[in-house]
Amino acid sequence: MFKEENKNINKVLMSNNQENESKIKKSVMYIVCDISLERFCTAGILTILPLFLHQRLFLDHNTATAIFHTFECMMLFFTVFGAVISDTWLGLYRSVILMSCVYIVGLGCVSTSMIEQLNLPVDILVSVGLIIMLIGSGSLKNSLNAFGGSQHKLPEQKAQLEKYFSVQYLGVKTGSFLARILFPMLRGDVKCFGKDDCYSLTFGIPMIIMIFSLSIFLIGRKKYIKLPPNGNMLVKVIKCIKHALTNKPKSLPESEQKQHWLEYSEEKYGKKLVMETKIALKVVLMSLPVPIFWACLMQQRSRWIFQAVRMNGDVGWYTIKPDQMIVFNSLLSISLIPILDKFIYPIFEKIGIKTMLQRLIFGGILIVVAFILSAILETQIQNNYISILWQLPQFIVISIAEIFTYLSHLNFAYKEAPPSMKPVMMSLLYLSMAGGDLIIAIISAISFFPSQTYEYAFYACFMLVDVIALSFLARSYSRDEEENKTITNNENDGKF
Repeated sequence: MFKEENKNINKVLMSNNQENESKIKKSVMYIVCDISLERFCTAGILTILPLFLHQRLFLDHNTATAIFHTFECMMLFFTVFGAVISDTWLGLYRSVILMSCVYIVGLGCVSTSMIEQLNLPVDILVSVGLIIMLIGSGSLKNSLNAFGGSQHKLPEQKAQLEKYFSVQYLGVKTGSFLARILFPMLRGDVKCFGKDDCYSLTFGIPMIIMIFSLSIFLIGRKKYIKLPPNGNMLVKVIKCIKHALTNKPKSLPESEQKQHWLEYSEEKYGKKLVMETKIALKVVLMSLPVPIFWACLMQQRSRWIFQAVRMNGDVGWYTIKPDQMIVFNSLLSISLIPILDKFIYPIFEKIGIKTMLQRLIFGGILIVVAFILSAILETQIQNNYISILWQLPQFIVISIAEIFTYLSHLNFAYKEAPPSMKPVMMSLLYLSMAGGDLIIAIISAISFFPSQTYEYAFYACFMLVDVIALSFLARSYSRDEEENKTITNNENDGKF
């Protein structure tokens, strides 16, 4: 199946090496465009979903918040499913095509269900459509990002890879920015089928755009490096760990003991896989505190929207809708990324903030500040009907925090991971987001805080403890000489 594709890989790689290292590769721009359009659709759906659940399915705020974050959690969890599918059977290129089609079908189901004249079972069709959407969108995210990364040969094209991540994130934020302006307008200002809103159009437009997005992706099909599946690395790693744990002797003389418990799997799985598993586990350990980061960051699209509902959106010449406040996040991100690259990061390096983990910690500190601001604002809302613009300070702070969190974690997971495990390691970012959604869903479902102010204060304290824990973990992170050789040798093979 992949024989013809394999013949072209070396040819494409040789051609790519001749490109200017400071420029992003032409073939990657098709992928970036697809990522941007996918994010436009997904961000738009997520922007209106809490109010859709509340207004059309008649759920209360706590239930809508819990279901919204459960939906997003499952969607992000399916990034692992996408990695397994691409690694084991389809390869990244075919996975992108298949999951794009699945996403389109899910959008079509929900859009059709909102046309009451068809007399369709709305609850069933919406539920089925949302499930199909989360499978398609979740699997597509990881496949697209990993496919873009696979177009670069390391370490020769390291500069181009870093450029790709920056442009990719800029595309993500641009798509989110446009979606967060357009979708609330489609939801609130357009009327259709005898309703005061038009959710059928709100879900139908993303379906059309995803068809267009897939068409753009296919235009670049002859320019892509299409690596064949290399086996399910996730399953191999799990088996390697299990074998080491079950076959480690309970007691041995000190002279016969292995330096690392995973080395008890070397005889069955080989030294290479054991070494790669060691490196991967270190990356996973550093990622354990990150879900709490996202538990705070993702409340911009739920709790903070409900906070905005109780504020005055009239700014004189325009009335800002509650679910439009998240637009400032995307706008600030688009504006700040070039500033961070050219000015802030060089300053950070001069004062000693050089590593991705240090940048991640800084982002966590900003999240604490943002939730302190949101708690203070909540106390004012309880007594006054104040302008929605008072939310801007917390949005500014958390937008900067999100840039540091997303890019630092993505760069760390990709660069530190063994080449054969990069698709799986990239899913760590989305799993961290999924973990954050799960935390919010659980806390919202329990609803044990006497007021929203206490909940915001809780998240600020929770985040502070998490940042301290990550700081201690980061101080112990290192790779030995043998681990460095493993990564360097594999990258020089050009396998990823």
